[in-house]
Amino acid sequence: MKEEVKIPYIQDIDIPAKRGSSIGTRGITAFNQLKHWKAGSGNRSIRSNTEKGFWIGSEDFENAPFSVDMDGKVTASNYQFCQQYTAGEDISAGKLCCIKGTVETYCNHSDADHNTAIVSADTYVYEASPDSNYGNDTLLLVGDDGGYSYRIYMKIDTSKGIDWYKTQKVLLKLKLIFNELTSNPPAIEVHRVTADWSESTITWNNQPSYDTFVWAKLNLTTSSSTGVYYDIDITELYKMWDRGSADGGFNNYGIVLLISGLPYGKLQFGSKERTGGGEYDQKPYVEITSEFDSDGKAYLASNNDYNKVKNIIGIALEDKSAGETIKIMSLTDGSEVDGNYTKGRIYYLADDEGTLNYYLTPKPSDKWAVKVGVGKGSKLLIQTDKMPKFIRSFTYDDFENNSSVTIVAPTQASMLVVTYEIKIDFTTVDPWTKGQLILYRDRITDVTNYDTENAYSDEVYVSVRAQWDTNAPGNGNVTISASSNKTILEGSATIYFYE
Repeated sequence: MKEEVKIPYIQDIDIPAKRGSSIGTRGITAFNQLKHWKAGSGNRSIRSNTEKGFWIGSEDFENAPFSVDMDGKVTASNYQFCQQYTAGEDISAGKLCCIKGTVETYCNHSDADHNTAIVSADTYVYEASPDSNYGNDTLLLVGDDGGYSYRIYMKIDTSKGIDWYKTQKVLLKLKLIFNELTSNPPAIEVHRVTADWSESTITWNNQPSYDTFVWAKLNLTTSSSTGVYYDIDITELYKMWDRGSADGGFNNYGIVLLISGLPYGKLQFGSKERTGGGEYDQKPYVEITSEFDSDGKAYLASNNDYNKVKNIIGIALEDKSAGETIKIMSLTDGSEVDGNYTKGRIYYLADDEGTLNYYLTPKPSDKWAVKVGVGKGSKLLIQTDKMPKFIRSFTYDDFENNSSVTIVAPTQASMLVVTYEIKIDFTTVDPWTKGQLILYRDRITDVTNYDTENAYSDEVYVSVRAQWDTNAPGNGNVTISASSNKTILEGSATIYFYE
């Protein structure tokens, strides 16, 4: 019969610091009367009590920074969940990291080696020579000359493309060869062509129809550099082409690029017939980022790239070079990471190199952003907003010059918030009007207007309007406008798109 050893209480056991020292039992040993034990002393101790549970870092269970009660409830004053990745590039501690899709670059003259979209046709039409065809020209002209307009027509072949739902970003890249602008024009607008055309026969007189919806814009000025590729983001239109009309998308007849209004002069870009002068021979080409091409490595997050914001994995805890194993702390609400953070400041992804910072004024335009946490001085308390958001900022100059500002909503957006500040020429009261407008994509079926008026008196008012036309192609136009019966001196508006 095995003997049960009963020890009513154990306070301390001294173990000589000698090699081979150990405590052990043979057979079955039970401590039925053992109510409490500890290792260490004071706040540098580990303790257990059969009535309270297990805790560390304090003499008292209630004040312990970490404890587990008898029902299994875990309480911790700080915690981190870490995973190991291979660094895809040099990364330093404190940087926000992501996994990313591989950027695949394809240009027209090498399409046989690839399997995605290419520029299959490009030309321009000229109002002053309405029956001429320029399909073999090595340049693409847009703008005007002597009051007569140029328009660029392009086709992008998606027949061998990536599935639309896997595509994160599609950029059309055009190389500016000659800048002959005489004044700064409105943006070059990108419209969807709605009827077929041929590169070898299209002229001004027989050019196809196109929709009025502006899918993308390219802003260039009289000082824009030549010999440089400029990007046009056609992601949403590409996806709609790739879906096809049978799946809620569009037939692909290409795009037309034009500048509204005259006269501003003209711009000349390289066409697919152009050769010489660089890696891509000055031709237009398409750059696609797809989500399924990730190599699983850790990279620096970028607020320029939706894919890199969407796939954020956490904050680097150490400095590592490309190819080394790196510890990444997951963004778990309530966890903390060491560093130098201003107390009370809200920290966001602030640039394209994974930097965390609070936003300065003005907020960056055309950026994806995600709230990461709140500064506590020597630590950052993780409090993510759970979703990336797209930020667009405008000053009143935009409203004043164009009456309103119109942009294309990202496909991922389901809600948008507009914050604004408008100052009018009225001094008897506070001249500033500040407010916020909220619109939901899934709650409206037609053009929706949210109006707000701050009536200072019967004779003074300020009105700010936001419209989201979700019946338009893609996810629709968002138009912001401001008006007052007094002179608007200054102001700004910021749009936050949320998934």
